[in-house]
Amino acid sequence: MKYIKKFSIFFLLIVAFNSFGQTQKADEFYFSPIYGNHNVTITSSNEKFIDAKLTSAIDEVHNKGGGIITIKNGNYNFKKGVLLKSNVHIHVEPSVNFYMDNDGDIFTAGSKTTGRPISNFSIIGLHSDTGKQFTVHFKYGNTETSNPKKGFIRIGYATNFKLSNIKIIDAYTKGASVVLSGEFSTVNVFAGPEIEKTKKNGKKKIKKNKKNSRSSLITEVFGVPSKGIIEKMHNENGAYGYGLVQMQAGNNIVYRDLSGTGGVTLRLESGLNIAQLFRPVGSEPIYTVDGVGLPLTIDKQPKINQVYGTNIYCENGHGGFMMSPHTIKQGSVFLSKIRTKSCEAGGGISGGFINNFKREENAGLEVSKFGIVPGSFASNSVVSDVIADFGQYAQVKSKNFRYIPCDLRVDRGKYEKNVGLSITKGLDFESHRGPSLFPLHYASAAKKIGEGGYRINLDESTIIGNGFGKDIKKISLKESFACDESSDFSTVIGGKKNKKKTKKK
Repeated sequence: MKYIKKFSIFFLLIVAFNSFGQTQKADEFYFSPIYGNHNVTITSSNEKFIDAKLTSAIDEVHNKGGGIITIKNGNYNFKKGVLLKSNVHIHVEPSVNFYMDNDGDIFTAGSKTTGRPISNFSIIGLHSDTGKQFTVHFKYGNTETSNPKKGFIRIGYATNFKLSNIKIIDAYTKGASVVLSGEFSTVNVFAGPEIEKTKKNGKKKIKKNKKNSRSSLITEVFGVPSKGIIEKMHNENGAYGYGLVQMQAGNNIVYRDLSGTGGVTLRLESGLNIAQLFRPVGSEPIYTVDGVGLPLTIDKQPKINQVYGTNIYCENGHGGFMMSPHTIKQGSVFLSKIRTKSCEAGGGISGGFINNFKREENAGLEVSKFGIVPGSFASNSVVSDVIADFGQYAQVKSKNFRYIPCDLRVDRGKYEKNVGLSITKGLDFESHRGPSLFPLHYASAAKKIGEGGYRINLDESTIIGNGFGKDIKKISLKESFACDESSDFSTVIGGKKNKKKTKKK
């Protein structure tokens, strides 16, 4: 097969982390625990679910000034999850198993009181020196609709916290295991146009049009995760679009010694549409509801800033890290020692873009008045020391099929068992098993500054791709391949289906 390289963009990569990056502070700046004197021990007994028992223990320790809850070895089932509180530290023995079959998060940490975040809390797996970790299990649904969002913890308006030494057996669920996001209140501005339904008896009934009622706006931002350490965590069986961590907002967070199979180990992505509907500073309120001008000004928008990540590993997944700013002008990120084996990319630096607000517009919001522009990450952000090993077990999404080299565009297993691209989707109902594509995908550098493009500091000498073909650059911008049609390849490339040719008998 012959190939044509379609894009070539030259850019300058100058930088060393020590010269341009900001120095990470000592651990005590991010997590400085104070342990109270009231301690509680929980043992596995005959209760069906542990939620009520653990909630009672959290309340008791919190109300008595703080302390440690030790969860002894055994199996514990959660039904709806529990709320964490300030000054409560949970220590878990290594042979503990947590199970969560329903939607939602096992733990939630946050506050909706301005100026009073939840603080001084942790979940720590004991005996980390032995290499053992307690284990969290999620249930797999064998259809896309029965595999809902599940997570280990969501952290909102919180400070002075730590997660450490935890193993998660994911089940390709539609949600990251650890989510950091802003804490805010919302109001529904438009209920959406009502629709008329005809019952079986012929009578008419007016119902709310839930499909187009996504019109919530943020009325107040209470705060974001600030000052915390997340370390020594592993996530197995992550879905392509999710994985171990998704950070939507927060500052002064340290991530280290994180790993995952499937999905993205560390995703820095804005997320929710409503977090992006903020008016420019100094502009007049676009809507007024109950005397409140909406939305808030851009200076109060939840953002990602002062994030440090090191020793991040991905295998058979999407990538070690992803940076995706959406429509938000994000702060600074410093990432180093990224290692991947058979992942779609060692890491990805995506361009900013304007989200699809069709549902909001259908509900009645005049999104065009919000002054939304593509987002970016701060130019002093640093990515260095990325080593990506090529493999044939990566999760590859259809939008990236065009990046598959021509010699690997064969139906998986046609000639060799584990070579090429699977024609069916994987257990995450989203990606296909196939070859690694990029040591580093620097898509933001392919766009113009201000139009979704931005530049960060890359130490080019420390970006390494092992085992990739000669036509794959170690730092890819927007290079794709145009190949001759092949009767050996039946999946979708660039939105067009290459039909298999059949021999005439």
